[in-house]
Amino acid sequence: MQRKKRPPNDQGSRQRLLAGADRLLRRNGYSGTPLSAIAAEGRAPMGSVYFHFPGGKEQLVGEAMRYGCQEVLDGLRRALESSADPAKGLAACAKAWAEDLERSNWEDGCPVAATALQVSTTSEPLRLVSAEIMASWAALIADYLERCGCTKKQASVSAELALALLEGAELLARIQRDRTPLDRAAIAMRSLLPARPQGSSS
Repeated sequence: MQRKKRPPNDQGSRQRLLAGADRLLRRNGYSGTPLSAIAAEGRAPMGSVYFHFPGGKEQLVGEAMRYGCQEVLDGLRRALESSADPAKGLAACAKAWAEDLERSNWEDGCPVAATALQVSTTSEPLRLVSAEIMASWAALIADYLERCGCTKKQASVSAELALALLEGAELLARIQRDRTPLDRAAIAMRSLLPARPQGSSS
């Protein structure tokens, strides 16, 4: 019996394309990441790109951003849960980002930032994906802060400020090729919290 050709929709190539796109977007953003480069990075033919992502580059990038978002979300969760002290938990997030960035030789930044800055005024679908991802990170931090004793409003405000501090410090760290901005952000996290969160025993 003649062996059938393997269909182009195997999940292996789809996963490789998402992972490859995530790596390239972190480094080069949307405009610096052509589909041909994603196909090469994902070790897949262009036919697989269009088969898995019939919506083209915009669809692939949106899904790749969500793919990279999950890794960041998991990392933030681990860092936060390393301490019941909110200042230490937030500081751990900054330190973890510094370590990841340093490990990648300053290449693999936030999976959202570079793309969001480039397409926020030109692609409404990708702007919405960016906003959705940032909101999920802020919600994770806010939930943690509520469990540490902050009120819902305090937690929401502090989470948004913490995320802004993390993103800004990461940008500076990449530009300077030095983790110092993120280490300083770790120290500054305490200033984002209420003096005595409700339920605190300190």
